[in-house]
Amino acid sequence: MAAIVGFLAALPEAIVPDRWDESRDLLRERSAAPEREYVAPGVRVAFRGAAEQQFAETTSVSVYLDGRVENIAAIAEQSRVAIDAMPVAQALSLLFAHEGEALFARLEGAFSLTLIDHAAQRIYLVRDKFGSRPLFVAQTRDGWAWASECRSLLPLVALRKLDLAGFGESMHYRWIVGDRTLFEGIEQVLTASYTVLTASDARPRPRRYWRPEFHPAAPAASLSDWADRADEALHAYCRRMIGPRARTAVLLSGGTDSSLIGHYVSQYAKDAVLVTPTWRDFDDPELPRARAFARLIGLEHRVIELDQAMVSTLFPYVLSRLEQPSRNFHALTLAALLPELSGFDAVVYGEAADTMFGPFGSLYVQRFERKWSRLRRVSGAVNSVTALLPQTERVRNLRRLVDVEPSELIRKMGELSLPDFLVDRLRDLGVDDEPNAVVKDFFLRDEIAISERYQAFALATDVVCHMECVDRLFAPRGIDVLTPFLSTELFELGLELPSEHKSDERGAKPVLKTLAGRFFPEDLVYAPKLGFPTPTERWVQNELAARVTAMQSGSNPMDALLGESIIGALDSTQHLEAVWTLASMNELVAHFELDIPAAPVSTRG
Repeated sequence: MAAIVGFLAALPEAIVPDRWDESRDLLRERSAAPEREYVAPGVRVAFRGAAEQQFAETTSVSVYLDGRVENIAAIAEQSRVAIDAMPVAQALSLLFAHEGEALFARLEGAFSLTLIDHAAQRIYLVRDKFGSRPLFVAQTRDGWAWASECRSLLPLVALRKLDLAGFGESMHYRWIVGDRTLFEGIEQVLTASYTVLTASDARPRPRRYWRPEFHPAAPAASLSDWADRADEALHAYCRRMIGPRARTAVLLSGGTDSSLIGHYVSQYAKDAVLVTPTWRDFDDPELPRARAFARLIGLEHRVIELDQAMVSTLFPYVLSRLEQPSRNFHALTLAALLPELSGFDAVVYGEAADTMFGPFGSLYVQRFERKWSRLRRVSGAVNSVTALLPQTERVRNLRRLVDVEPSELIRKMGELSLPDFLVDRLRDLGVDDEPNAVVKDFFLRDEIAISERYQAFALATDVVCHMECVDRLFAPRGIDVLTPFLSTELFELGLELPSEHKSDERGAKPVLKTLAGRFFPEDLVYAPKLGFPTPTERWVQNELAARVTAMQSGSNPMDALLGESIIGALDSTQHLEAVWTLASMNELVAHFELDIPAAPVSTRG
């Protein structure tokens, strides 16, 4: 893995040595690779990465690559540019000289890229389609700075202050997507975009190069036909990405997706194992299925029993690495598992199978749209009649069905369950539950069908959360995480899949389950899925109880922001999501030494 921090100033002397050295030192938390430094008038870059593959410098261009570009040879062949066995970073510099900014839209893989065009005096900051590798930008006292992680930018910005918009988004959804962060003045480089920096710019200029375009085929082909295509895609992916690897680990949850991946990996890997984490003193309902799938796959199966006593140490470590609360509780499971994955050069992860082949909620949103379309035609009459009826739960649901737009329903499906008194207090702070405008405009598009709109929203939110989580945890270990369902082979297939084949009477993902049924018995394939379950409630009440108590004892950041009465009213059983998120926020604000914005006094009774 690689790490970068860079500074662009109108005046060379604007780069303050002490603050710059602190930023450079923090790169070690992401990458242990040797550091190199580039210095030119007004520009300074510190980079840790593999010398040949991730860094190249010519008289016209400097390239810094975090991650991997998978289709560099294909681009060179199509563009008739000879790269032979050239290292990837050097090939990128040559292709940029040939194609300019048009190159960025053609790149496939998991990467962030910094490219300095010396002649044009421009710096390009590029992220892949799914946000697999992080990249941030900030306006400092004296110019622009960018880095792989926010921690390397904090010494360079004017203030260390909690950003209320990022805080609010994390409170309502426990994700921060689009351009926001928890740190005022620091922004994410958008996924599927590149940002152009020049010394004279008042603001950086982000430019989108891609967005998911669903183009469902006519549903004439059968599920078996689509399963054939998925079979070909998985073979092609494993041949290309698994075959060259020395040692591969497959994270096996006990679900169909990871088991299907394990089956295909077993046919191409030189040396592969299946790895299933489970927590000691926790009745893991997925473990028996994981064992059953592993016996059928035929690879070595390592069941790693994790000690729950580690949670009190893992909790602050995970938050420090993620630089925001983790949406998924199993982030602690992944962090606990890391020592067991040393020595593997790749870990295969089944993320995005649901999103691309039939999200769990796709059947629900399709049913909603059918009912909503009929009711909207008589919405006035429905509202008039239901206003006269006793306000039972069924009547209230009917009124909500008329009033809620499809995109609003999708948004609410991603929202955390927070108590009303906390939601009211967040509104007092000017923090509502509107999604990030970037996500709303880019992914919640009314012109596409509701099932595809739901998928697009998941791509921009849940998938990005998962990709950020695995990157931040695995990068310091130098372990590459492979996600087959976001590969060109399988992602493009998912874009074509008709809505009718994203769910059926047996549930979601019928194409993948039809394919899995060729290798595994139906009782395993169609059993309910739980993923990597965690004893979260126990953690809050035991291993993390001291942190929750400290949060509710006053004189802490969240108490100062929200008020003692709000924090004190939270119950760890009834309000688990809120307690987990606020305890996470408390830890993050203290760890990064962030100032808290002045909180307005509530006007509510």
